[in-house]
Amino acid sequence: MCQSAARARATSGIRDRAALGRAPLTTEAVTYVIQRAESLAALFTLGVLLCVSRAHESARTARWLALALLGATCGALSKPVFAIVPILVLLYDACFLSGSLRGAVSRRGGFYAGLVAVALLAPLTLRLAPWEWQGTAGPATVGVSPIAYALTEPGVIAHYLRLALWPRPLCLDYGWPIATRASQIVAPVLLLLALLAVTVLAFRRRAAAGFVGVWFFVLLAPTSRRDRGGRSGLRAPHVPAPGGRDQRAGAGRRRRARATAGPSAQSVPRATCVGAGLLAAAAVTLVTLTARRNLDYRSRLSIWSQTVTVAPRNARAHFSYGIALRDAGAIARAEQEFRVALALRPRDAETHVNLGQVRETRGDSLEALREYRTAVALDSTSALARYDLGALLFESGELDEALPHLLAAVRLSPHRAPVRNTLGAALFRAGRREEALAEFQEALRIDPDAPEARCNLGFALAAAGRLEDARREFHAVLERHPDFAPARKGLSLLPP
Repeated sequence: MCQSAARARATSGIRDRAALGRAPLTTEAVTYVIQRAESLAALFTLGVLLCVSRAHESARTARWLALALLGATCGALSKPVFAIVPILVLLYDACFLSGSLRGAVSRRGGFYAGLVAVALLAPLTLRLAPWEWQGTAGPATVGVSPIAYALTEPGVIAHYLRLALWPRPLCLDYGWPIATRASQIVAPVLLLLALLAVTVLAFRRRAAAGFVGVWFFVLLAPTSRRDRGGRSGLRAPHVPAPGGRDQRAGAGRRRRARATAGPSAQSVPRATCVGAGLLAAAAVTLVTLTARRNLDYRSRLSIWSQTVTVAPRNARAHFSYGIALRDAGAIARAEQEFRVALALRPRDAETHVNLGQVRETRGDSLEALREYRTAVALDSTSALARYDLGALLFESGELDEALPHLLAAVRLSPHRAPVRNTLGAALFRAGRREEALAEFQEALRIDPDAPEARCNLGFALAAAGRLEDARREFHAVLERHPDFAPARKGLSLLPP
């Protein structure tokens, strides 16, 4: 039975999701390829606002509103956060175009009904998304109460507002700690309340002036996820909305004033030159910092190394850095990072599993077993922990103890061919050959090109006396993998 090679594949197949991360502000929307969906969602949001504005001015209202709905459909399919856009469009219409919410609805009620229907597609996109998105999206954070989250989030928002003004240092995953002291809570809460008060006051006195604040808070609501600094989305909230009627009228008045002014008014004031110089210097500085920041993204090792430097108390960052080091072959350094992660978060089952894997790689099976047992005790629903423990017990000859864990791993992760193959190997050794045969066949149904499972199926068929079927399976393996030694051995054991 070729079980050990299959095990390596199974481990990579059901590896934990904690190595996934998110960068703050706009960095990930440019550099982190999968997060360019954020840029698309922001683009289509601004496009919808532009189309509604043109529809208000143009005689071809229906055409512009139809184009807005088309853009909204594209935005809804880009990222679930787009579901909040109908509120923004309605507020924009009321502030800059129609003069009131009632006026906006009365003029374009059918359009807003269609916009809401289209925006409802946004949450449905998660159903079609990869499981990594579904596992990390949404507001839930394991082990954090709503009150703890509410007290911590103002500090995260204040931190990101500071980064919006001066984006340094940036970090892929801050691992923001839960706020427990008054010094961590009072000042950020007061700042957030002050910003809300200013926004409400400005919106009530002059809706156009307060719209910027409303834009920020409305978009922040769904994107400020309960992950305390690791994934808080501030890409769209600090993108300014396109101007409406008031801004265009003001620009027209300024153009008319310049056209009627004398020659002296046309000269450029010294303050304007100084301002332009400062703006150019700021642009050059930020471009330089952006280029330097993008160097951090050249590899997983570089980005997680930088992350643990900026956030040394972030257990998740140390864990993910350990994953990157292990995959790069730096086993000893990976073990160090996993131990740091456990010192910061000792009851994390996934970290115990990965520490067990590196100990097993270094030949310490007893220490690996201890880590796997600890992981199962902490989280009995972890398919990875159950599988690694069962597989190592099987390899160590502890078949009776291994089988329950392998059966649990298949129950928890039924669509992984290597897990099925390892369970089949254990069942075959236990004399349960019909069950083993079924597991090998199921593994091949999931992955028809799994050489270990097909080779094991050949051995099982040979043991059942089906020699020609077994010969056919071994030949099928060698056609695709000519150097696969277990298949050659299987053929050599069959009678000519």
